[in-house]
Amino acid sequence: MARQHAAGKLTARERLDLLMDEGTFTELGIHGQPHFSQQAMAGREAPADGVITGYGRVDGRFVAVAAYDFTVMAGSMGYTGEVKVARIRGLARTQRMPMVWLLDSAGARIQEAVGSLFAGSGQLFQEEVVTAASSRRSRRSWARAPRAPPTAPPPTR
Repeated sequence: MARQHAAGKLTARERLDLLMDEGTFTELGIHGQPHFSQQAMAGREAPADGVITGYGRVDGRFVAVAAYDFTVMAGSMGYTGEVKVARIRGLARTQRMPMVWLLDSAGARIQEAVGSLFAGSGQLFQEEVVTAASSRRSRRSWARAPRAPPTAPPPTR
């Protein structure tokens, strides 16, 4: 964290604290761990696999959020983290909440091998299409504000 602050940057958790209404953020997938061999992870820790996902309120309205944490392996994207992002994006879509991304990432994580990020990724690409702003279906469902704001937090599994 000291290096992050020395660079004049906030950590992902500090950014979330500033964004979210106080006491409303619920983190999902906090125990996620990377898919590395023990040898590749020797001497390293990767809390929450470098991405914080969850939901809470911003100005009283529920939003879903994914924040890549540069203090964990330069915010690089791993398989577990991307599964977490897909789940929160799906929750946002089904609950019709806006999705906020806080990106501070070095890109894909080479240690997990490039193929691992795309293993079983058909669902990820389907979510991309459904939530894309240019999608006709998106303009009808995803991007349109709900008729009534949710009064309770979305269900979690």
